[in-house]
Amino acid sequence: MTQNNNFINEFNIHLEKYLDYYCGLGHSPGFAVLLKGEWGSGKTWFVKKYKKHFDKRNKRNKQKCLYVSLNGITSVAQIEYEFFLQLNPLFNSKGARLAGQIFGDIIRGSGKVGPVTLKLPTLNQIPKYLLDLNNPILIFDDLERCSIPLKDRLGYINSFVEQQELRVILVANEEELLIDKSNDFSRIKEKLIGKTFEVNIDINAALNAFIQKKDNVKKFLSENISLIEDIYLQANFKNLRCLKQVISDFEFIFNVLPKEAKSSPDFLKDLFSVLMAFTIEINRGAMTPKDILKLEDELVKSMRNNLTQEQISKEKSNENQSKENKLGKIASKYYALNLHSPFPNSEWWYEFFDKGKIDVQILEQLLPNSKYFADENSSAWLRLLNSFKGKGISDNDFDDLFEEVKSEYENRELTDLGAIKHVFGLFLMFSESGIYSKDKSEILQDAKDYIGYLRTAGKFEVLPRDIEYYVGGYLGFAFSGKEYQEFKEFEDYISKINEVVRKERMPFKVKQLLAKMEKEPAEFRHLIYLNNNQSEDPDEREYYKTPLFISKYVAPTEFVSLFLRMSIEDQRSALFAFKKRYEVYNQDLISELPWLRSVKNLLLQESENRKGKLSGFWLSEFCKQYLEEAISSLEASNNLN
Repeated sequence: MTQNNNFINEFNIHLEKYLDYYCGLGHSPGFAVLLKGEWGSGKTWFVKKYKKHFDKRNKRNKQKCLYVSLNGITSVAQIEYEFFLQLNPLFNSKGARLAGQIFGDIIRGSGKVGPVTLKLPTLNQIPKYLLDLNNPILIFDDLERCSIPLKDRLGYINSFVEQQELRVILVANEEELLIDKSNDFSRIKEKLIGKTFEVNIDINAALNAFIQKKDNVKKFLSENISLIEDIYLQANFKNLRCLKQVISDFEFIFNVLPKEAKSSPDFLKDLFSVLMAFTIEINRGAMTPKDILKLEDELVKSMRNNLTQEQISKEKSNENQSKENKLGKIASKYYALNLHSPFPNSEWWYEFFDKGKIDVQILEQLLPNSKYFADENSSAWLRLLNSFKGKGISDNDFDDLFEEVKSEYENRELTDLGAIKHVFGLFLMFSESGIYSKDKSEILQDAKDYIGYLRTAGKFEVLPRDIEYYVGGYLGFAFSGKEYQEFKEFEDYISKINEVVRKERMPFKVKQLLAKMEKEPAEFRHLIYLNNNQSEDPDEREYYKTPLFISKYVAPTEFVSLFLRMSIEDQRSALFAFKKRYEVYNQDLISELPWLRSVKNLLLQESENRKGKLSGFWLSEFCKQYLEEAISSLEASNNLN
C-alpha cells in the first residue's frame, strides 16, 4: 500500500507504513503492536481498513489476516471459534452462525444432527489451523472490554507471539487498562508489547465513509464537511461513533422536512449544527435532553448577573460548579449556534432527543416567518431584523424600514409578544449605538405602555407557565439587546401582566371547563387530574395543578345546578375525577377546600330532598365515595403545612 491510496490518509500513514514493515518481516518480531485511542476514536475503523487492504495485497500468497473483537468474550474457546469461522467461510454465514448457537454443543460433541454427520473440527484443534497458515496476522480488538482476566487474556495472546511466532496487533483504549492498578498491565505490557502507537482521529476520512451511505443528504453533507469538522473540533470530543450518529439522525430529520426547508442551505446548516452540538454534549454526559429546556433559564440568570456571553465563556472551570453553570458553559462554547433559543424551539429539540419525535407541524408553522424565508413580503419588523442580523441593506433603505417599524410600533399594530420583544430589543441596540434618539429608559417605559394597551384592549396573549416562551429568541432569531437590564425589566413586566391577565380570564376558562364537564365528561376528567391524556392546549395542560374550583371563579350553587342536569354515569365520572385530582399532594390546590365542602353540603341537601328516589341515593353515595375522600386528601395536605 502506498501513501497515494484512497484508504488511509496522511493522518495515519505512518501507522500504515510501520504495520506494513511489521507484518512483512521475514522472521518473528517477538512482540505485539498496540494501537491505542479513546473509545469511538476510529481505532476499529482504521484497523479494519488496514486488514481489508492487507488481504487484497496478499491474496496471491494466501497470507491471512484474522480479526476478532474481544468485547464480551468470556472464554478462549469463543476466540478460537471466531478464528475458525473466518477460516471456514461456509460456517460464517448468518444461518450457519445461528445454527451453531443452537446446535453447537451437539455438533461438537457427536458431530451429528439427526442422521447427518458433519466433519467440524473441535475447538482445541483450531490452533493447528493457525499453524498451518502462511504467517497469519492476528488482530485482537477491544482488548479492555474482554471478560477474561487480564493476565490470562494477555498470556493467551503472548503464546501466539512467543510460541507460534506470529505477528499480533492489539487494539485498545489503554487508559482504561491503566486505571485498574490491580491488573498490573504496565508490567505485563513490557513483556508482550514492543510498540505502542496512538491512532489519530481521521475526521475527513470518516466523514466521507459515513456520507457515502446517506444518499438523501449526501450532497448537503459533502458540501459542508468543513462546517462539520469545525464543530467537531470545537466540541473537543474524540468520538467518531457520535459523529456517525449525528449524520444518521440528520438524515432521519431531513427525510420528513417540508420541501422548502430541504432547499434552504442556511436552514440545513443551522439544523445540522444544533443537532451536532446537542448530540455531542448529551453523549459525553454533560447534559440530558431535559437540560435543553433549561438553557434559556440559564441565559436569563447570566443576564441578571450582568454577564455578557464573552464573560461567561472566560469563566474558569470549578469542580464544585452547579449543573446550571455547566449548561451555561455549554451554550457559550457554541455561542454562534444560539443554543439558548434554537430553531424551531427548545421544546422541539427536547422532544426529538427524549422521545425521537419530529414535530413537522411546528416546522411548517414557524418556517415561513423565520429568518430563513423572510423576504420583501414579510412583516416590516422581520425585514428590519434581517437587515440587522447580517442581510445588509443601504442606509436609505434601512432608514425607510426603520421608520415603518417605528410607525407600526407607535400605532400598536403588533400584537405578537415575540415580535414586540424583537422590536424592543432592536430599539435598545439602536439607542446604544446612536441610531435611535430615544434613551433606553424611554424605550422601556414605552414598551410597558404597549403591554398595558394590549391588556386593556383584550389583545394580550396569555403565555402558558409550563413552557418558557420567547425567552432567548423567537422564530429562529435570538433577541437583540437581551444583555441590557432594561430588557430583563421588560421580561419581568410581561411575566407580571401575564399572571394578572391569567387570573382575570380564569372565570371564563372555568366556565369553558364546566361546559366540557356537561357535554364532554371524559375530556373534563382528563383535564382536572394528572394522567397520560394531555391536552394540546398549553393552558389546559396546567389545569390539574391550577386552583380552579374556588367561589370567585364559579359559585358552588352554579356548579351543582349544572351537575344535576347530567346523567348518573356522567356525575359519577366527574366526581371520580375530583377524587383523583387531590391524590397527588399540591399545596396550591388547598385553596379549593372551602369550595369543595360547600359543593358536598349542597349535594347532600339535594340528596335529602330526593329521599326515596334513585337519584337521591346515588347523590349520597357519590358524596361518600368521591367527595369525602377528595376532602380528606385536601385536609391531609393542609395539615402538612
